[in-house]
Amino acid sequence: MCSSDLKVVTGSTHACALRYNGKVWCWGSFRPDGSSIASPTKVAKLKAARDLTAGGGHTCALKPNGTVWCWGDNAYGQIGNGTLVDAVTPKKVSGLKSVRAISAGTYHTCAVTWATSPGTASKAWCWGENGNGQLGDFTSVDRKTPVMVTGMPASGSGTSLVGISVGDVHSCAYDLMFMYCWGTNSQGQLGYPGNSYLAKQVVGIGGVHSIDVGALHSCSVDWDGTVECWGSNTQGQLADSSTVNKSAPTVRSEEHTSELQSPDHLVCRLLLEKK
Repeated sequence: MCSSDLKVVTGSTHACALRYNGKVWCWGSFRPDGSSIASPTKVAKLKAARDLTAGGGHTCALKPNGTVWCWGDNAYGQIGNGTLVDAVTPKKVSGLKSVRAISAGTYHTCAVTWATSPGTASKAWCWGENGNGQLGDFTSVDRKTPVMVTGMPASGSGTSLVGISVGDVHSCAYDLMFMYCWGTNSQGQLGYPGNSYLAKQVVGIGGVHSIDVGALHSCSVDWDGTVECWGSNTQGQLADSSTVNKSAPTVRSEEHTSELQSPDHLVCRLLLEKK
C-alpha cells in the first residue's frame, strides 16, 4: 500500500493510510478491544476522506464536506461525539463544520476551522484530555465535544490560522506569520516561559510555513526553509548536537525544508534541492 497512498499516519500501536480515492486503511492495534490486525483493513462506514491524523489509540478523518469523524479509544472524550464510549467505526465530531486542518495527540484532538466570513478570524478547537491545559480553553477540564481555543488573534487582526499540530500535553497552531502554543511547558516545548491554559505566541518565530510537534518538543519551518526546534532534547531530537533541552526556538538548518514530521522522540524533514 504505497503507490496509491496519499498520506500515512502512525499512532502509538497502529498506522493508517489515506488513499488517493479517499478510502482509509488501518493496521496494528487500533480497535477498542485491543486486538491487532497484521494487514491493512479498510475502515468501514467512511466513504471518503481528504485528510487523516492518528493519536495514541484513536484516529480522525477530515471529510471533503468539512466535517471530522473519529474512532478508537475514547477514554477522555478524544473522539468528540459527546460520549466516553470507544468507537469501532467512525463517529462524527459534534458541532464542527468548515474544518480545514486536524491533528490528534495522545489523548486529545484539535482542529482549525475556516473563517466564516470576510473580516472574521479562523478558529482553533480542541477536545479530549485537558489535565494540562492542552485544550486551550483556560481550564483543566476534559471535554467530550470541541471547545474553542482562547488567546488567538481577534477578528480584524489580519491573521488567519492555517494549521495545527498537537503532542502529548501541549498543542500548537499557526498562521502565515506566527505560531501559537498552549498546555504544559515541562520541557520548554511551548517556546515561552511557564505553562499556559490559553494560546500564546511563540517568541522569536516569524514567517511560518509549517509546523509539527512531538510528545514534548516542537518545530517550525520558516518561509526560507529554516528549521527551528525547541523543548525536550533528551534523545537529541532537536538535532543541535546536544541532549540539552531548549526553552526557545533553536535554528537547525538553513537548507530548503518543505515539511516536518515529529514523532515522540525525533524530527524528520523533507529537504528540497537548492537551485
